[in-house]
Amino acid sequence: MNVTVADGPKFMQLGIIVSGIGLIFTFFFHIGTKEREYSTDLRNAEFSFTRSYVREMKWSDWLRDSQFYQVALIYMFARLTANLTQVYLPMYLTDSLHLRKDYIAIIPLAVYVSSFFSSFLMERADKWIGTKWTLFVGLLITGGACAWMWFPDLNLQVFGVAVLLGSGTSTVSITALSLTGQLIGRNTESGAFVYGVISFFDKLCNGVAVVIVQQFYPCSTLTCCDACSWFYRYVMVFVPGGAVVLTFVVLATIARSNIGDRDQGARVLRPMGERAGLIQNVGSSYGAIDEPVYDRSVRVPGRDDAATLPINSSSLSSSLPGLAYIPGTRGRNIQHDDDWWDPIAKSLPANA
Repeated sequence: MNVTVADGPKFMQLGIIVSGIGLIFTFFFHIGTKEREYSTDLRNAEFSFTRSYVREMKWSDWLRDSQFYQVALIYMFARLTANLTQVYLPMYLTDSLHLRKDYIAIIPLAVYVSSFFSSFLMERADKWIGTKWTLFVGLLITGGACAWMWFPDLNLQVFGVAVLLGSGTSTVSITALSLTGQLIGRNTESGAFVYGVISFFDKLCNGVAVVIVQQFYPCSTLTCCDACSWFYRYVMVFVPGGAVVLTFVVLATIARSNIGDRDQGARVLRPMGERAGLIQNVGSSYGAIDEPVYDRSVRVPGRDDAATLPINSSSLSSSLPGLAYIPGTRGRNIQHDDDWWDPIAKSLPANA
């Protein structure tokens, strides 16, 4: 009934099969996925004041952003919940519930199938109730599964636990990843740093958690003793359950925040339709913001009418550094340097 050293070759074969399939699909992904090429030639680009304006985020800027740490904690706890349930589920099945060895394949399969089907609901749930509420529901489902495992002798009820674990951990992991994407927003120039840091701490936290849990392992030998029955049950209840509670706490701190909204200190120009680099960073704050502005136009400072002038690279070729957003005017006025603004103002119709 227990997993022993004699089962080692079977797990080795499974590991080789899983790794081989993963390598094959990774190869096809990199060969078959075509990346879009973005132009960085600004000389012939047409510029506009688009709906969203960003200021470049360097890696050091993220370290001064409180939302970076909040989202990183949510992602870390989400992955901790999913990974530790996967690590200790086989021992829980065989040593705590005393099920047959084939259940260490059947129950995880039920978890993954539940995760697969629940993932189809994520987009619709996000539209209906939003990312944070979807995360909240996922945490409730995962917490319910952890609480259910507190009861001994579940027998076939473990399939219900598997469904809840699969749907709950899938929901939490997907929404945590979605929050990370919202945090990065249009600051894709340093998005790799954000994903790299949170992924690093995710792996680090999982490793530390496993080491700490194993310090409380009650048996002095590799052969499981009677104490393992309650040990793995406690691990499956309190470790993922504790991560769920901590995620609730962090989620409460961002409940009223708009993830990805940072202090608006300046406006910058982007080429229309291109994801080119930022031309000029003005001000000391940073972030992505959304609000209506006049596309492809500038307003004459000091005028109260709606006179606008389409602009392109030829009219702004040597004058881009003079542009800056005036806070509180919602993009309707532009600070300027007279050296470049005067020719544009003079070119406007006299009755404009």
